[in-house]
Amino acid sequence: MATTRAEMNRRRLAWANLPPSDPPKTFDTLVDRKDVRGLWQATAAAKVWAEGAGTPWLVLVGSNGVAKSHIAEAALRLVVNRGEWARWESVVDLLSRLRSCYSSGEDADALLRRVWTTPWLVLDDLGRESPSPWAQEKLYILVNERSTRRLRTLTTLNDGLESLAAKLGRATASRVFDTGSRLTTIVTVSGPDWRTER
Repeated sequence: MATTRAEMNRRRLAWANLPPSDPPKTFDTLVDRKDVRGLWQATAAAKVWAEGAGTPWLVLVGSNGVAKSHIAEAALRLVVNRGEWARWESVVDLLSRLRSCYSSGEDADALLRRVWTTPWLVLDDLGRESPSPWAQEKLYILVNERSTRRLRTLTTLNDGLESLAAKLGRATASRVFDTGSRLTTIVTVSGPDWRTER
């Protein structure tokens, strides 16, 4: 039985794993915050990334509450709405799901492979955790596979290169911040946390 276009769209949307938000986060719902430096540079870079232009990787670096995740979600929604296979992954949630595979009998490596082979991926909050050696290894595999294949990846994180290297290892951090081979564009966003400074 042939798969209908509507069914394929439902599958793509389910695979996208977008965060539940009401209303959905888009570039139109992004608040113009004059107190956040780099916000509009990050927005412009995310739109370019979502169009499939520019470098394959975009990294948004900044403190909590400066709209990095909002921008990443808005970009991924554009990609999904265009009919691409794309996925949102909170890194903390991904590691939790990988750990639970060992008790549930699911294949953790197969899950990780499905994530790293997705043509478009957002990795939200990379470096939020201080992972175990096991988690560091899994994150290295994910980052290395995607960087080697130059798959389109948008990453949000709070840490610069040195701090990320201390948490995840130098090999992982150097791939995330790889501007030398024209893999990555890095945009820094800074300002007060909108969640606590309103």
